[in-house]
Amino acid sequence: MKEKTIINLQKDISIIGVAANLFGLHLIQAPRGYIQTQEYEDLLFDMSKNQFIWPGQGKRGGVIEFISLYSGISYASSAEKLLDYSRHNHQKVYIYEQGEVLETEGLWIPARDDSVQAIRSFLQDSCNLSSETVSKLIDDYRVYQDIEKNCVFVEYDQNNHPISAYRYRIKENQKSFCAGSRRTGFYFGKDTGSLFIGNDVITTLKAAANLPPEYDVLCCPEGNVIEALDQRLSKGLQLHTMKTNDIAMEDQLKTYMQKTGKMIQIECFVHGDMQHNTPAEEREM
Repeated sequence: MKEKTIINLQKDISIIGVAANLFGLHLIQAPRGYIQTQEYEDLLFDMSKNQFIWPGQGKRGGVIEFISLYSGISYASSAEKLLDYSRHNHQKVYIYEQGEVLETEGLWIPARDDSVQAIRSFLQDSCNLSSETVSKLIDDYRVYQDIEKNCVFVEYDQNNHPISAYRYRIKENQKSFCAGSRRTGFYFGKDTGSLFIGNDVITTLKAAANLPPEYDVLCCPEGNVIEALDQRLSKGLQLHTMKTNDIAMEDQLKTYMQKTGKMIQIECFVHGDMQHNTPAEEREM
């Protein structure tokens, strides 16, 4: 391999990308701008120099030196390995925050705070969810407050293991899935056969308060509605009616029904169209 190619690879290929995507290391934000790993406390990455520092091994260097040390192969073989990586690997890198914990295999979620005061205020006062709805979500462990006072919704599998988490950063007004989340949506209900589907979790729960109490709720953040619905139906969920307040989602659902041959009534309403006003506190999540 030409020396110029090696120099360019050392400069252009992110060392933390190699650590995460090639070796499966979990990256965590560390003090003073460094990145460390969950697996090795003394392994640090200096992003400004695209280098690693590993005091326990007595080594430091660039991306090729890191591959060589971690894989136990020669410098030349490491350079070839990096070249192959640069051609085929374009995965995003997720850097966990201090306080994020591995809740179950593959899912990382923020550590829980002892209080729920911040999220209760956020959900009731800012999002206008009823106090009864918020209390039930908290009591059922469907939402909790993390140590940074953010709001985290959690979805569970049939064995009551968390499989997905969606975090609302209250101060920054940002929301996103936690790393490792399965895109199966967030389901609130008892398999009644009537289902209300929406995108954003909070907006959907708020809109569902205007529906008859027999409606279950499926929230599909970031538009993963078909994947989420398909997962639910594959697990035996029986539906005869679906409602949504999103016209684009209604089109998606109708197309899905046509492709699968499922006979389910689909209705769409926009805010203010519903004549039935069942108080939120009468609904069961």
